[in-house]
Amino acid sequence: MSLLLNASPQLASNPAPAHDAVLLGAPDDVDGFHPPVTSAPTALSSYAVFDAVHWDAGVESGRSSFPIILLDATRGVRELDRVHAHIARFFPSGSPLVLVGRMDEIGFEQEQYDLIVEEYRDFLSTIGIKTFAMLPAPLDHLNQMSWYEGPTLEEALASLERSPAGRELGLRICVNSVVAENSHWYLEGDLLSGQVNVGDTVLSSPSNRKGIVSAVRPMIDAASKHSDNGKVGLVFQEAFFADAGEILSHEPNAPIE
Repeated sequence: MSLLLNASPQLASNPAPAHDAVLLGAPDDVDGFHPPVTSAPTALSSYAVFDAVHWDAGVESGRSSFPIILLDATRGVRELDRVHAHIARFFPSGSPLVLVGRMDEIGFEQEQYDLIVEEYRDFLSTIGIKTFAMLPAPLDHLNQMSWYEGPTLEEALASLERSPAGRELGLRICVNSVVAENSHWYLEGDLLSGQVNVGDTVLSSPSNRKGIVSAVRPMIDAASKHSDNGKVGLVFQEAFFADAGEILSHEPNAPIE
């Protein structure tokens, strides 16, 4: 299976929130997803879905995207759900919202929900991921799950809006192109989060190629070495190749292991 995303959101006509959601789930889970109706726009007012064709987990129209992983209460934790957790690591936030769907099909049973949440949270911890919230769904049936004591969707999304800015997160650059010219290698990409400096060793994932940055050419603010959700150019004096769509990071904070 290709670990690729299309994160181009369908924008709402109302003023947009600071983040856009990308749904990671099986096709029938995505088809059955219905965001709750709210009086004000939320991060679920516009969302994209997993399409296994393009990779772009970063920024559209100046807003960061974040992952929502859709689980199925009738099936437990599937291998596909584990794959989606690894994909979530490529996002600037790195912390997904997890929805355990189809709770109505198991009679809103708390025991099954707790088992799924415990198993999935344990798996996430083994790959270094913390969720910012896990909720049962359908979201408009929370009143039928009186046993649920976690945050509401509105509270969970409010915590997301208070999350750190991209430059406080690890380095993530989505590669657009690499060109060799005059014994130098020039890389252009989208700076999703973090900061890169001359002399840094960067790692491309998933190919695991390494290179040392000899010059940084930000394409928004030439006076700094980072830009908020902007384009960046890197120069390498030694051969460095990365494929379009790969993610650059610092090795200690790579998105995948």
